[in-house]
Amino acid sequence: MDKKRTAYKIGKNFEIDHIDVKAQNEKKTKKTEKNMLAKYVNVGYYLLTPLLGGVFLGIVLDNAFHTKPLLTLIGIGVGTLSTLYNLKKLATPSSEKEKPYA
Repeated sequence: MDKKRTAYKIGKNFEIDHIDVKAQNEKKTKKTEKNMLAKYVNVGYYLLTPLLGGVFLGIVLDNAFHTKPLLTLIGIGVGTLSTLYNLKKLATPSSEKEKPYA
């Protein structure tokens, strides 16, 4: 027995519309899944960008000043510290209402 749950909605012109509750819940679930995926992808970029930026900048500066490994290593260090700082910011909520991504 597949019993369909329906709800009623009053439209703009005061007409009564039937709403399929199951379909509405499925739409909400799909939207929530997309939002969670977007959050995690955003967190990945937020943590990866400083590290890659530090490495890239170090390589460019090494080629410009002919100090081959030195500035690349400094760029890796600065990028790692920036990534750890961003991770700390994500892990600690700024208020009681906010929760971390994890």
